[in-house]
Amino acid sequence: MNDIAIAIADEDVPLAAGQIRFYCAAEPPLQAGSYWLQAQQTVDGLKADVKGNSFGVQTPFLVSGPRFQLPSQDLQLVYPPANMVGNYEESLPHVVLRTRTLPWVRSIDGNTNNAGDNDGTTPPWIGLLTLYPDELKGATPQVITVAQLIDPGDPSILGPTLIDADTLSADELASQLLAIDLDLAAFLALAPSLAELPLLAHVREVNTDQKEVLGMVEDGWFSVAVGNRLPRSGCDNSCFLVSLEGQQAHLHGGPAIAAQYKTIRLVCLATWKFTAAGPRGSFLDYMQNLCGQGGVDLMQPTHRPFPAVLSGAEKTAVEALQIGYIPLQNVTRSGEVTTSWYRGPLSPVPTKADPLGPYFFSDRAIRYDPANGLFNMSYASAWQIGQLLGLSDAAFASSLFQWRINSYQAALSAVASDHLHGLADQFQQPRAGVTPVLLAVLSRVAGQAVSIAPLKAHERRDEDLLPGVVPDWEERIAAGEDALHLLHQHVRKPN
Repeated sequence: MNDIAIAIADEDVPLAAGQIRFYCAAEPPLQAGSYWLQAQQTVDGLKADVKGNSFGVQTPFLVSGPRFQLPSQDLQLVYPPANMVGNYEESLPHVVLRTRTLPWVRSIDGNTNNAGDNDGTTPPWIGLLTLYPDELKGATPQVITVAQLIDPGDPSILGPTLIDADTLSADELASQLLAIDLDLAAFLALAPSLAELPLLAHVREVNTDQKEVLGMVEDGWFSVAVGNRLPRSGCDNSCFLVSLEGQQAHLHGGPAIAAQYKTIRLVCLATWKFTAAGPRGSFLDYMQNLCGQGGVDLMQPTHRPFPAVLSGAEKTAVEALQIGYIPLQNVTRSGEVTTSWYRGPLSPVPTKADPLGPYFFSDRAIRYDPANGLFNMSYASAWQIGQLLGLSDAAFASSLFQWRINSYQAALSAVASDHLHGLADQFQQPRAGVTPVLLAVLSRVAGQAVSIAPLKAHERRDEDLLPGVVPDWEERIAAGEDALHLLHQHVRKPN
């Protein structure tokens, strides 16, 4: 785990690598909503009537911002991670947003004159709710329209009170959003109060140097919305990032709500699930188990208890966990998402040398178990990690590149030399059906002086009838004429 230094210095002091600075809030100068721009000018002495000396103009404009939907690029990450099982029972769920002003980009009551002074007293318009399975009562997010949000059409459903509902256009009312109807009693029990909301959002300034990019905002500014409830161990916990605009009177500690309402309708901006599993033991238990399995139990992922009677597949899974394997999701080259086994190089368990290497690329090191249909990515991951570590060293990467270039050049030189020597050896022996002129041409192309044995008289009969025969070629080549030029000038066509 990387150490994080918390900077308490002046905000004008740049952050060093690994430092983080916290702010109560980052409220925009203008919150999202409708405004009027008004300008007025008075010219003294222009007219006798003072009122006629004043000139003015006003025009409306709109400050836009997320309201019923949250753009995907605004969500940096969620914690605990979605669909994961881990020891999260002592961690407050939270979401990290890429826009520092997003929790305060609009007001919870819809008014646009609530801009504060960034002292953390202005309540954000979003909140993070954590619900247990028995509280959900089967409720799931559903796609509805803005009109259905404002007027649910059911007298038992409590919707938000939006002060600009009458001014929304037909297109805005018909636009879709994701909403969830929660049990009103459960919502009132777990929802924060209006006074608590400012404490559940803050801004972080992070120095992102020496960190993996992963789509991270380069300037290092993030806003964070934190839940007000710890997860329940041993079950699925559902998190909902919801809009609280128009719900300020429905929060915990607010005025009484009419008895006719049984559920409350909330705009769902983001949602995910995770499972909180209790720790397998205390620190003392971990230390006492070091001798039992060589410490491998410390590296096992948190998991739910296994049944007393295991099937064949369950026995395989338990055995894999006991020797340090963990199941991880990976994406294959074909785009298929699958689950594979992985074990790191530091697992304190006996291993055997891999007899199938060396490998020229990582995919060659993937193992497949046809009995359970799972891949083992351990060797492939080790190969890829080793390559990346090597290439991250500039000196090593440069030396490796130069070694490859030299090896290629040496191999090419050896092949070319062997080929030319082979040609030279062939040129030394006259071959039947090959004229001396052609041998001289090949000798010139090869770049070597080749001695050609003169043909005997009986081998040159009827040479005038053969194409490409050059008269007196031996004397003319000996005099220094170029063999290719002779061949070009004296090619004869057959009769």
